[in-house]
Amino acid sequence: MNDFFHISSLKENCEIAMKAYSEIVNFNEYRQKRRAYFEKERDYKHLEGYDIYEENPHIFLKKQLDEFLISTARVSKIFWPIRKKYKSRGERLRKMFSVKDNHILKNRSLRDAIEHNDEKLDDWLEQKSAFKINYSIGDKPPNIVYLGPSTQDLKIDDHILYHFDRLGLKFYFRNQIFDIKKMNDGVEEILTKITKFEGF
Repeated sequence: MNDFFHISSLKENCEIAMKAYSEIVNFNEYRQKRRAYFEKERDYKHLEGYDIYEENPHIFLKKQLDEFLISTARVSKIFWPIRKKYKSRGERLRKMFSVKDNHILKNRSLRDAIEHNDEKLDDWLEQKSAFKINYSIGDKPPNIVYLGPSTQDLKIDDHILYHFDRLGLKFYFRNQIFDIKKMNDGVEEILTKITKFEGF
């Protein structure tokens, strides 16, 4: 069986995911440097990355995160196909690259959240709540401060569908948490094995 195209796709998507992750880390490092200038009220326009990271940081981070999640989902589908017809291919490739069946990228729930976003959005909108935030990015885990007379306990996942904690490198989908750094470590492990493979 010729697996060249599947292996090429694995390599390409691992590289895209790692580049996107690196951009997120670079953004965080830039913000750390900028903070020092902020505190001393000094100009920071000369900092490397200023033109990239200051124009629209939210869109920049969302783009990198989307690329990371989509690419890792593609890697996951190649190793762990959904349909029975293709399961032998996944088993063959996992054996070829010594990828354990409990690998972090196997997680189907994240794949489903990304690939079936439209359905997840419909289900979430059916949950009654005072407000809805589809996608948020912050420097910490999602949090809601409820201002009002009610003392009801708010379920964060009813109000926020997706959240990215850029400093903690955690991606939240409703009540599920995905560790982006550990996922990137898993991607790097796979890419290292692929690049050692003959012809790649």
